[in-house]
Amino acid sequence: MAGNQGTPDPNPFGFFFAPLRFAVWLSLTCIGLALLSLIMQIAVARFAWPPGQGQDRMRSLAQAEASHLGMADNAMSYRIGKRIAESVYALEFRATGLHRVVVEQRPLPVISKLAANFGEEIRIAMTGTWLVGFRLASAAGVLWLVVIVWVTGLLDGLSERAARRECAGRESANLYHRAKYFHFFGLPIALAMYCTLPFEVSPAILFYPIVLATALLSRMQWKYYKKYL
Repeated sequence: MAGNQGTPDPNPFGFFFAPLRFAVWLSLTCIGLALLSLIMQIAVARFAWPPGQGQDRMRSLAQAEASHLGMADNAMSYRIGKRIAESVYALEFRATGLHRVVVEQRPLPVISKLAANFGEEIRIAMTGTWLVGFRLASAAGVLWLVVIVWVTGLLDGLSERAARRECAGRESANLYHRAKYFHFFGLPIALAMYCTLPFEVSPAILFYPIVLATALLSRMQWKYYKKYL
């Protein structure tokens, strides 16, 4: 009975469109992260923090994150965080008109009513853009380590896969797909929660487990890759 080795690829141009798909995915992820941060900050300010203290708390959180990046020395990571924060602010508040209503006091039909009901929460979220920007810069600072451990797990996993093929070892598509899904969905969700939750979190508490999980999941994913190509 004929196998599937001669079956043509249903999408032969998929390789050429991969960068475009990645760019779209990255843009949607950034937009979703910005909206998630806005929702989380408004919810915490509304239900968890005492009235009138939210903006000071958010400002202290942003200053703590800036100190991790070397704010006093104007380090490159701090400048990157500022640039990210400005981009998030432009997306959330300048593009939506909230900046014109809250800061410039210019009325807009629907936005003015929203600002009247959630004025304090919106100001807290405006300050919170700096928290998101600095935390994203902290995450970018360990990206090189994540890439190194991912490549290490890839090489080790492919070595294990080669040994499994030679010894006719067990193949497990479930383990491969579970590692793949946890790798590409679980870790970004953990990173998104770190960037958006308005609570003080030490970067080491999150980044070390993420680096370790990246190495283990990469190794498992490529170890149980298809036995026969």
